[in-house]
Amino acid sequence: MNTKNSSNVAIVSTPEWVRLPRQGEAEPRTGLTRSVLNRLCTEKKVKSVSLKDEGKKRGTRLVHLPSLLSYLEGLASTAPQITAARPFPAI
Repeated sequence: MNTKNSSNVAIVSTPEWVRLPRQGEAEPRTGLTRSVLNRLCTEKKVKSVSLKDEGKKRGTRLVHLPSLLSYLEGLASTAPQITAARPFPAI
């Protein structure tokens, strides 16, 4: 959501909930695909809600963006650190 303040400067706000991307597309803030996000939701690794009318087969799944970003940050903090390879010796 973009809004403008009194000095006409755009203020960009981050949404709290994001919709799953279309099949074959990635979520723009994280780059994760629909199938990866669905798996994280199913495994309860991130918060999500399903908006579905009673008796309907289909609905809309929303993912809680702060919980997704927190999950990814946790992965980054526990991942092994990659060190640069030593340069080749001069001949």
